[in-house]
Amino acid sequence: AQFEIVQIDLLACDLDQIEAFLIRELEKVLERGQIYPENAHYLKAQLGKNSALEKLGGIAGESGFSDTFDSLQQELERLPKKVLLNFEDIDRIRSEEVFAISEKLASDRVHVVFQYNKEALPGRLQEKEYLEKYVPFNVGLTPISFASLVGYFWDRFEMDPLPLKKDALSLIGVTRPSYETLDAKASFDLTSLVSIRKVQFYLEEVKVLLTSNEEFARQTNAETVAMVLLVKHFFREEYAALQAKTSPLKIFAFETEEGPRTLLELADRYRKPRQRVTAAGVEQRRAALEEVLQRGENSKHLWLLMLLGYQIPFQGGDEERNRKQKVQTEMHNAKIDHLVWNVMANGLWVLPGG
Repeated sequence: AQFEIVQIDLLACDLDQIEAFLIRELEKVLERGQIYPENAHYLKAQLGKNSALEKLGGIAGESGFSDTFDSLQQELERLPKKVLLNFEDIDRIRSEEVFAISEKLASDRVHVVFQYNKEALPGRLQEKEYLEKYVPFNVGLTPISFASLVGYFWDRFEMDPLPLKKDALSLIGVTRPSYETLDAKASFDLTSLVSIRKVQFYLEEVKVLLTSNEEFARQTNAETVAMVLLVKHFFREEYAALQAKTSPLKIFAFETEEGPRTLLELADRYRKPRQRVTAAGVEQRRAALEEVLQRGENSKHLWLLMLLGYQIPFQGGDEERNRKQKVQTEMHNAKIDHLVWNVMANGLWVLPGG
């Protein structure tokens, strides 16, 4: 290989300590090349003793880090290979300090690559002229499908023994869940939300929860657990809105002319009436319901509730059958609620900001 590659996962870093993190990583590269900077051991000892930059005081203040970077840059010139700094997830952070730091290190021997979703860049970085100051050359990458990433990490993490089928995850966004009792279907394009890192973290947590929690590991619960985690990792705003002891059926509301309504309220309002109606009347009700469900955020909320496995009771025929169906549906939905709340309480990863 022509390069010594340094991977920098910004979502896993404390951005307040990005300078210290880079110093550690670059010193590792030098040590592999049998090069030991004069100030490396002293600075490393201080970094090892102190977890926060502010505790370094005069040893590694603004000028201290600048001098250290200058020294490291000179030492990196002695390596037989060039160095490639690969910064991941630039679009997911709100600090531009990373660009200033990389500018200090960049040289003929030290090259920098930034990985980012152009559409998600924050603040001034969305301005072409400003971005080109730090990223003069751009290379577009072909999007990788959610299904492909699931397949890759599923095999890498050896997930076949889990009480969950790979297709239950890889087909998300491909198949369209539906409610026969509402004559409604929903779809959602995950493309803009997918990244390699997100899918990796998602499947890591799926595996950990399904192998460490007896309730989650039951065949009847595993898919629901995976879907709750899907909301957590790919729909942050919706996940943040979830509350313990409050059903998502009530939280994911649907906007109508009369104000927010739950899915169950919409079902009661638009379902087929018990008395016989004309074909035109049935089609009119169906069209009215579909228009409401596809409006704005309503479509996303419908899709998420379907993925989580919530059911809508069928109402038709005799009263006794309707009553039994309603009780069964309420019990099923209460079980989904319980699993949602337990996953919220037992999840492992604290999602990075951005």
